[in-house]
Amino acid sequence: MEGGGKGGPMGEGRGGAQAQREFTLDELHDYDGSSPSRPLYLAIKGVVFDVTAGEKFYGPGKAYSKFAGRDITRSTAMFSTSERDLDRRDYPSEKQAALDSELETSKR
Repeated sequence: MEGGGKGGPMGEGRGGAQAQREFTLDELHDYDGSSPSRPLYLAIKGVVFDVTAGEKFYGPGKAYSKFAGRDITRSTAMFSTSERDLDRRDYPSEKQAALDSELETSKR
């Protein structure tokens, strides 16, 4: 997975952009908010986003905390908050346009 900076995908030059790097799914899991010294990351279609600024949503115990440190590609495509849709990148082809639209919106 390709890493992102604060407020956008890593390596895109968005506020506080960090050096671009690759994450394995296991590495991404380390950025789930369980360690206060680490930022909060999530991934969509292999692009890793720093969502630390949204800690009130993604931080431990918050409404969307289950998404932190996870690949939410299928969750986003299916508009799902189910655990079974986390860390999956398979989704019905008819969801492609909606997923692409969400990803483009997230990159802004």
